[in-house]
Amino acid sequence: MSFVAFLHCRTYNLLLNAKLITIGRFLHLAHKFVIRMLSIIISSVSSNHLDQIKKNIQATIGIPHEVIAIDNRNAEKGICQVYNIGAKKSKFDLLCFMHEDIHIKTLNWGEKVIDHFDKDESLGLIGVIGSSYKSSVFSGWAPYGVTPDTIDYGSLVQSFKYERKTSAHFYSNPDASTVQEVAVLDGVWLCSRKKVIEKYPFDEYTFPGFHCYDLDISLSINKEYKVAVIFDVLIEHFSEGKFDRSWAEATFALHKKWKESLPLNRKGFNKKEMIYCEKTFFRNAAAELAKLNYSLKDIKAVLKNSKLLKMSPFVYIKLYIEALRKYGLRHLPETSK
Repeated sequence: MSFVAFLHCRTYNLLLNAKLITIGRFLHLAHKFVIRMLSIIISSVSSNHLDQIKKNIQATIGIPHEVIAIDNRNAEKGICQVYNIGAKKSKFDLLCFMHEDIHIKTLNWGEKVIDHFDKDESLGLIGVIGSSYKSSVFSGWAPYGVTPDTIDYGSLVQSFKYERKTSAHFYSNPDASTVQEVAVLDGVWLCSRKKVIEKYPFDEYTFPGFHCYDLDISLSINKEYKVAVIFDVLIEHFSEGKFDRSWAEATFALHKKWKESLPLNRKGFNKKEMIYCEKTFFRNAAAELAKLNYSLKDIKAVLKNSKLLKMSPFVYIKLYIEALRKYGLRHLPETSK
């Protein structure tokens, strides 16, 4: 127990002895104080952003907490390694991994986080935005081409750093849930139990950079616990995702690692709906990879490594022929890796 916690317990004990507080109230307050704390872990690349987010956390969290900010301005460590270091340094039972280029708009959000975990012991990981279906076809957490309000859940104000777009509040909650179980979460803001992260640490060996750590930890924790989007914490994120070859390479590694486990269908789609998703994701993945100058061979490998052949040989063959016609040798190099 920390010195501060000791002082609080001494205070409650004096009140108890003076008959100014009941035993039940004492136990309730003691439990609340000792348990309701958060360790916040940040991989920092900007001292200005870090100062701003620390002030924002202090003004909004509403509970005792610690901030473990690890200086990574030289990008010497991948985000998985940083998060694992932070988790080991943490003092409290609940951990929050967050980007530093965010602004949390919700007051007393720390109380809300703890309440979610208190209410459901099977809850292992929460975030503010994610997808209920993770395809076997190469994709990020939010596969393009499927109506977002079909499989995506979340509430997030997205601002833009690389594109000239105005900020927009993404909100998708087709089931009107307060907590929605999903397959994968975006890593802008993630909270978990320390015991869960100790059992399922971030995979710093497969993902030494800054991509796919969020999908991977979601899939790992999903093996034993629930992974969910919550809707009562609102965040503004000041930069959007960047799809480049480093992202693509990490996504290839993700699908190689989880090939036997995908697709993960938390939406409850039937076979026809799953085939539609996989087909649509492949077409969009092929287009994205072509933009990044990946080869026809690479695009065919995406199809080959998916579950589409098992799901529907007809659709598989159709997509294979389509890829040959659209991304044939005259359009792309035969090999790019």
